Formats: sequence, C-alpha cells, structure tokens
Amino acid sequence: MKKRVLLVSLLLGVLCAATAADKVATKATTKNKDSLMQGVWDFTTIGKQGNFEVKAESLSQKFELTFHEKAVKGKAIEGEPLGYTLVASRLSEAKPGGRVVFTTTYKTDDNILIITWHGKLSDDGAKITEGRFSFPCGAGTFTAEKHDASTETK
Repeated sequence: MKKRVLLVSLLLGVLCAATAADKVATKATTKNKDSLMQGVWDFTTIGKQGNFEVKAESLSQKFELTFHEKAVKGKAIEGEPLGYTLVASRLSEAKPGGRVVFTTTYKTDDNILIITWHGKLSDDGAKITEGRFSFPCGAGTFTAEKHDASTETK
C-alpha cells in the first residue's frame, strides 16, 4: 500500500513538473516572439485577387515594415503595407521554423479594415516564405527578408 501511495505521489510530481516546464517554455516563446521579429523587413507581395475597384496587379509591391519589440500607440508594426497608412497592428505568432501571423489595420473614409498576414518563418528568423495576405480589397502571396542589423546605418 505504501509503495502505491509513493508511486502515485511520484507520478503526480512528475506530471506537475512537466506541466510547469511546459508553461515556462510557452511563456518564453510568447515573450520572445516580439524580439524575434524586431527590426526592418523587406516585403515583396504578389496580388492574386482584387476586389471592389482594386486590381490584383496593384497589390504586387515592394515595401518595408518595421516590427517593434513593444507596441507603441497600438502599433507593434509600422509602415505602409500595400500603400495603406496603419492605425493599428498586432503580431500574434512567430516561431523559428514555424508560423508567423500578424495583422495590420488601416482606415478608409468609412471603415476600419484589417489585412491578415501569415507565412512560414525560417529557422534563423530572417525570412518569411509561403506567405499569404488577405483583406476585403484583395489577396495574394508574399515573401519577406529581415534587414541585416550589422549593415544598417543609424
């Protein structure tokens, strides 16, 4: 009987330790996603579908977005994706060798519209491939590459 109690106690201890370690790892990953993406990124988009008066070709562009470690005035990301001035932005997920997901929000005369971006982040955190974006005015694909911090001038 004592052996069973000891065994059950030992198993519960191992389960609790594993759960605590998983929570710490998840918290570290969440905490690091912003610093992982921090910096200036070069984006290349290819428009695949246009809606309303927007032609798919007009969504094929090159531009820069800057990811910040901490959001400033509702913006974790700054720039003008697809030529739209942002009013808000959010980085939802970023894992090396895994998914990257973020949203950029802009305002038209009458509406607030959101562009959803998702792709695959390289193992070294320097490139996004297999990217897709979509919003009410259209959709397409994208790739992005992080500027090399050692070559940037301040």
